[in-house]
Amino acid sequence: MPAAPGGVALRGVIGGAEGKLFPLVPGANVVGRAEDSDVRLIDSGVSRNHAELSLRPDGRVVLFDLGSTNGTFVLGKRIDDEHEVGMGTLIGFGTEAVLQLVPGPVARREKAELSEREREVAVRVARGLSNEEIARELGISRRTVDRHLANAYARLGLHSRVELARYILTGK
Repeated sequence: MPAAPGGVALRGVIGGAEGKLFPLVPGANVVGRAEDSDVRLIDSGVSRNHAELSLRPDGRVVLFDLGSTNGTFVLGKRIDDEHEVGMGTLIGFGTEAVLQLVPGPVARREKAELSEREREVAVRVARGLSNEEIARELGISRRTVDRHLANAYARLGLHSRVELARYILTGK
């Protein structure tokens, strides 16, 4: 189900973000406690990189849990795979934060930047490590490595490991 014309946002309903509006940008939007999260939530039940909301070119909004400790919930059910969400959907992040998908202002990323963890993964790609090796070295799951790579590709407009390695090594 495509999003409403214009922009899309998350509105805090329960928790530390209650009443706040977080406009979402096209592509990947990471929700978490980390300072570089696109949607930063300070609630204790929220993981550093908790979940991703992806605004797809076709207007769909897809939610994906990034291996969070306390889970991501839609309609009270914990999600494990990609889950399409529509306007008005209440999304739980951990045990204390609930946000709602609402129409919002059109938002754009000012500058393509990788999150700290995306950069850590990208540097290891440039070193020639496989996703399994990266997961072991960083103490995260292979699935989380895959998601960080997908986010990095989306943020930078890249399509391959070679392009990502070139970006890390040259900045271009």
